[in-house]
Amino acid sequence: MRNESLDHGVGYQREPEPDPETARKWIAAYFDESLESIYGVIHRPQFEARIRRHFASSLNDDDNDPAWYALRNAVYATGCRYVLSDPQQPQSFLAARSQSWKYYENALSVHTDLLYTKTNLTSIQALIIMAFFAEALGSPTLEFILVLNATRLAQLKAMHLEVSKSWNLSEESTMDRYWLWWTLYAYEKHLAFRSGHPSTIDDEDISCPLPQSTKSENPVKAEFCLGIIKHSQLCSQVQKRLWTVKALRQSPKETVAVVEDLQRQLEKWHQSLPAGFRQAAPFKNLELPPDFHFYHGIYYHFAYNAVQIAINTALCYPWVRAGHRDLADSNIQRQQRLCLVRVAEASRSIITATQRLDVNATSPVS
Repeated sequence: MRNESLDHGVGYQREPEPDPETARKWIAAYFDESLESIYGVIHRPQFEARIRRHFASSLNDDDNDPAWYALRNAVYATGCRYVLSDPQQPQSFLAARSQSWKYYENALSVHTDLLYTKTNLTSIQALIIMAFFAEALGSPTLEFILVLNATRLAQLKAMHLEVSKSWNLSEESTMDRYWLWWTLYAYEKHLAFRSGHPSTIDDEDISCPLPQSTKSENPVKAEFCLGIIKHSQLCSQVQKRLWTVKALRQSPKETVAVVEDLQRQLEKWHQSLPAGFRQAAPFKNLELPPDFHFYHGIYYHFAYNAVQIAINTALCYPWVRAGHRDLADSNIQRQQRLCLVRVAEASRSIITATQRLDVNATSPVS
């Protein structure tokens, strides 16, 4: 997209604040329609209360609170793109992306401030929402750097560690930190797994526990997010145990053992999911909980099969490493044939499922 370009840097002229009615419409679209809102990065009642105070005040706090400025403009951009995107009108694709980009540039204009001045949890929230928005850009691929920055900022604030009693945080604040950290963890691991780039998070340095409660009125959403987090932990293991430079030097027998262990973990994770989220393509009888989008319902299908491919290609042609080819060991040959079947089945399942996907201005582009 020509308008979605940083070839000449972020524009100096900022897009004016939308009027209150338009802002409310876009905010509602973010929470009600955007797929990423299920993660609960932003607590809706708190955000809407702050927006009301923002429009009721005659003072402009943009210069004093860049994190709040970036966060609300990232939400405007996301909601705007959903509101203006109409699958029945091809011209809406351009309009949705062009208009939303202006508010996204507003958020990008304070990126440096998010990292170096008055940093807080809102800064991390803003960076995550900005990264989610960037998924649909294709180019420039900003989500990697935005998530990297959010991760480093979170680590500097010790969000990867269990909250100490000496910090004197309320139970609510503690849960907010835990959810935000694990959402960021899941996203960072997803990007590393998807791209093959090294993760910036060492799992052995994390003492932050998985959250046990949530502000969400829909507990199924929390359960859904916990499933994604656990899937991301498995993705991290796959990357570390099969695809790092060190892992690529393993003997064939060691690789076989790792593949089977990871496959067992994958099946255990998959069986732990609610039955409604384990349906196979073409999802003819998919029954979703309230407030769930169809794409939420099929997310686990893609997540499961993608990891199955990543695990089993370690022993499959043409991906199999040079030292593992043409081996005389019958056990390894048997394992290679089994891995090939798994990869073929997973690939077929993904291809079948893509028939149910639609493309619009909000669709992720990799």
